[in-house]
Amino acid sequence: MSKLNNFLLPVLLLLVVACGNSEKTPFPKKTDYNFMVVSDMGKTDNLSPEVTAHEVAIMADSLHPRFMINSGDMFHGSGVKDTSDRLWQIGFEKLFPTKSLMVDWYSTIGNHESFGNPQALVDYAKKGGRWKMPARYYTLVKRVDAKTTLRIVVLDTSPYEKKYRKDKRYKAIWNQDEKRQTIWLDSVLHASHETWKIVVGHHPIYTGDFGHGNTQGLIDEVDPILHKYNVDFYFCGHIHKFEYTLRKGMNYIVTTSGSKKRAANPWLYTQFYAKSLGFTLCSITPKGFRVSFINERGEELYSFLKKR
Repeated sequence: MSKLNNFLLPVLLLLVVACGNSEKTPFPKKTDYNFMVVSDMGKTDNLSPEVTAHEVAIMADSLHPRFMINSGDMFHGSGVKDTSDRLWQIGFEKLFPTKSLMVDWYSTIGNHESFGNPQALVDYAKKGGRWKMPARYYTLVKRVDAKTTLRIVVLDTSPYEKKYRKDKRYKAIWNQDEKRQTIWLDSVLHASHETWKIVVGHHPIYTGDFGHGNTQGLIDEVDPILHKYNVDFYFCGHIHKFEYTLRKGMNYIVTTSGSKKRAANPWLYTQFYAKSLGFTLCSITPKGFRVSFINERGEELYSFLKKR
């Protein structure tokens, strides 16, 4: 019987993922309130995100995103050294040169950027360009229409990864107090009364990924707060694959890498997963909040609509 269960469980999981929770809705229009999420673009000598970046630009030209979200590791390797590092030009400014992408980029610190000088990501924003990061963690509110608002909370999730505290590559985060960040998150969401609430980090809270796995520090400290204040979505990256997890009413959205894809696998709460390069498209309309996974060829792999 145990051998039969070992065979049936993966099959059942695949059936659940195949059925999914997808509601067919019209593809977004440029008049909708659109924004896009990229993650793990990370241009290096061995990684080339140009194909994905080109498709991001094509879709931006047609849908006119109001802003962009970067959920970390825009720079792989050891991140950037300072605000004059050449990676700023080759891995961001020149990678996304089109007019439609000259919007605000709300950015998150990834684990690779924590190898180097994560404070440089904050300091670069002081130059006054489209890169926005007023602090290592921060919040803002967007007006969607006369009746609809969007709260965005951006976290620095590397300090929650306990194994990093013993890894000398992460010395730059050792002085970061995740307890203080948790208290701040609670206070922000306690005072939040926006229509939609999203939280952005680099590391997944829950994932079916066999390599990285769940982030226990985020499960212990952040996830209860998301449930407490009815956050709608948690967006992240890090594991280089598309993944949508629905657990206890919370939507966990993983945006894949723009430069390197990894094997994907489901687990009990998986609604969709895919080994693919690409990005995530989000649209808010009176019908609800639509999330769509787009691959590097501009093809929509999966979408779903959360109604208010």
